[in-house]
Amino acid sequence: MKNSLSVIVAIVGGLIAGAFIGQRFAATHRESRLVEPRGNDRVSEPARRTIAAAAVEKHDLRSLQRWHLQQQSGGLEICGQIERMDSAAIRDLMTSLIAATRQPDPPDVSAILEAAARELFHREGDKAIDWANSLDPAAGRAVLLEQMIRTAAGPSPEIALPWIGRYHKEFGKGLSNEFGRAAIVGATARGAEDLIRLKELYGDGLRGCEFPSGPFADGFDFHLLVTKLPRASGIQEAIQSWAARDKDAAWSGIKENMAADGRIAVYQFGAVFSGVAIAEGDRQAARWAASKLDELPPELRDRAVSSMLEHELGQSAAYESVMAELPRESDRVALAASVVSPFGNTAAGLGALKALGSESLQVDALIGSAKVYSRAASNTDRVDSKAILDFFTATMDQLKLSPASRETVNTVLHTPQDPYPN
Repeated sequence: MKNSLSVIVAIVGGLIAGAFIGQRFAATHRESRLVEPRGNDRVSEPARRTIAAAAVEKHDLRSLQRWHLQQQSGGLEICGQIERMDSAAIRDLMTSLIAATRQPDPPDVSAILEAAARELFHREGDKAIDWANSLDPAAGRAVLLEQMIRTAAGPSPEIALPWIGRYHKEFGKGLSNEFGRAAIVGATARGAEDLIRLKELYGDGLRGCEFPSGPFADGFDFHLLVTKLPRASGIQEAIQSWAARDKDAAWSGIKENMAADGRIAVYQFGAVFSGVAIAEGDRQAARWAASKLDELPPELRDRAVSSMLEHELGQSAAYESVMAELPRESDRVALAASVVSPFGNTAAGLGALKALGSESLQVDALIGSAKVYSRAASNTDRVDSKAILDFFTATMDQLKLSPASRETVNTVLHTPQDPYPN
């Protein structure tokens, strides 16, 4: 087994060496000292070459990987070096990497494999997928076919789509949707129009994936994406990013969505608030958002307020900043109700209730929260029913509510209902 691993590593080392360094810089190796970089220390070009040469000298794939990780910006990059290899060498490299991972204590070759797959697809397009599909199982067909399809999905979702169907038919679907995720990341980088086309092309094939995903380029058309796909899973994150860049434009876009379907779009109000909070802080964001509440249809106001801390629930101080800026008692009650959760930040929920001041307002907020959990709480067959009831009991104990107030809240908990029936 040891000899087999040595042969595999020697092949991989030789393939990389031929493209990465051309020569082994023997003189440099004799005269230079191997220096392990620390922190952000830059590695000189001779030192980089020496590390690589020594790694090849030892036929040590792990050393080659370590050399790659040690390179600083401006140095030799693995992608650039793979570009120098011919296509046959890249294919040999990929199959050798797969063979290396089958040994005891296998090395992590994912970064090199991904770089090789990107370069091969860039050169050969769908022929690169055909190559992976033609391999024997022993050569890593399943792994390399998955790698090549995923690589194709980013820049060329149309090419990848039929292959995704074939792959799932043969190998089944895993728990994570890696093909859909790669396609979304690629489309996000290209722009809103590509994301819309991808949604039309893949449909349910994007299920379970954040949409969009990845950084947004300067000039990204948030308005087009948010108004064309207001129901897309993950659209809240796009709205948040939009609002962090241009809150007034984001607010205008959300108002368009509200005019089309207020019950869906009203929850996007919280994403706008969160984006502004990222850019300007909680207090300024709350002040700005509060100034927009009167522009909402009255029947949607409570829902909009309830959505404000959707992205801030884990931050116990956020509710204080927001509550201080809300103009109405009913707004503060709606906010407190949204924070009170048996599965969220319980300290924040209790703090928001206490900040309301009076027992009557605390009861109103508890009722608002109880409506959300009433279906689960009243169903004794659910495993979380008791936990929900215990949470509300403990919260009312801490607030020292009167028996009449407790009965009112418990009645709601035991009566299945919708928090917003209209």
